Amino acid sequence: SDPLLIQGRKFGVRLWVVVTSVEPLRAHLHHHGLVLFSSHAYDAATTTDMQAHLTNYAQNMHGDVWSLEQLRQHLGDAAYARLHDQMAHIAALTIAAAAPPMRKACAAAKVPHG
Repeated sequence: SDPLLIQGRKFGVRLWVVVTSVEPLRAHLHHHGLVLFSSHAYDAATTTDMQAHLTNYAQNMHGDVWSLEQLRQHLGDAAYARLHDQMAHIAALTIAAAAPPMRKACAAAKVPHG
């Protein structure tokens, strides 16, 4: 595998999506987010060092955290735009997949449309 690394470390991006309506489905990707880094440098030959693979906050409470703006500055505008488009697409697919159970829950709770 050939993961995208920053300063030799894996990273994950935490984004927030606000769903304002389930019928019709409307969601908005928040413009802020977090970039969380693994604690250890990545080495493809080492699969047992979990700290080189995990990027969640509970594992790395004292690790580096960047804003999306810092990520944009690091990657450059063009590369960041491509990555952001991919992230927005994945967020849209995720929300679309979650729409049926959200609609069912809203109907059960008698939440009005819109």
